[in-house]
Amino acid sequence: MCHLYSAVTTLVCTLFLLGLPSSQGEPTSETPQGQRHSHLGLPSSQGEPTSHLHDLQARAGETSKATVGEPTAHIHDLQYHLDEAGKLLTQAKDNYANLQDYTAEIHKQVHVHGELEKDERTLIKFQKPFKVYLKWLKGENDGAELLYVEGQNNGKMIVHKKLIFGIKKTLELAPEGFWVRKFSKRSIKDAGFVGIISMSCKEFEEARKNNDIMAVSCSTEEVNGRPAHKVAFAVSPQGRHNGYQCRSAEEYFDAEHFMPVKVTFWLWENDEVESFTFKNIKLNVGLSDNDFDRKNEEYNF
Repeated sequence: MCHLYSAVTTLVCTLFLLGLPSSQGEPTSETPQGQRHSHLGLPSSQGEPTSHLHDLQARAGETSKATVGEPTAHIHDLQYHLDEAGKLLTQAKDNYANLQDYTAEIHKQVHVHGELEKDERTLIKFQKPFKVYLKWLKGENDGAELLYVEGQNNGKMIVHKKLIFGIKKTLELAPEGFWVRKFSKRSIKDAGFVGIISMSCKEFEEARKNNDIMAVSCSTEEVNGRPAHKVAFAVSPQGRHNGYQCRSAEEYFDAEHFMPVKVTFWLWENDEVESFTFKNIKLNVGLSDNDFDRKNEEYNF
């Protein structure tokens, strides 16, 4: 889940990508409603991101030791949540495979050493196999637009943004070029749901196979007034050397359509925390070629 990031900066997006609160109280195997929660006791996601990271890692370290040789109830509970997390991620992957297009608003925040470094809001239009339009609604790139259609425009992204002295200009840029890397650690090809879902599935399964998951929790909570499935986990310290880019992650998937609605990644470097919240999600809306045409009169390319 973690190669996830670092990015989705103007991106998950975004450059180009340009995800509630956890359960309160002592963790138990069953809630009064019959929902299972991990005995590993992940802390609340409210409060400062960095304190959550340290608390999660500390508690994960303590309980992971306790699971070795403990009574079978503990082992079964851990295995239950590993299985549940895998099923939820697989369901998200399967549902995405049946998705044709969507629109959404993405709110991205990046904290470094506890300080808010980026705060961006972006509109995304996406259509398979890979057409993406992004418009920044808030942040340092406010008003900027990006269009990338795989196989068109000579393989370039079309970008309209402010340059020096406030001058606006339309540029044709390589998807992996300098401008992308200046604002994001990920490719435009990872923009939106695809980057989160595909990388989450890959990273979780690798960490699970390598016994690098120290803590895992599954629960049902509410995001944007709708029920959502939450998957949270932390990897062991050696995970940094095993290729995982984040220490821990929390991901919320809408209980109906299983698309991500909120994700947070605690990265290894600089106590960096990335969070993405998706709102006003509309699936299979029937986007047209005009939505991905640089000559669209609603765009400024």
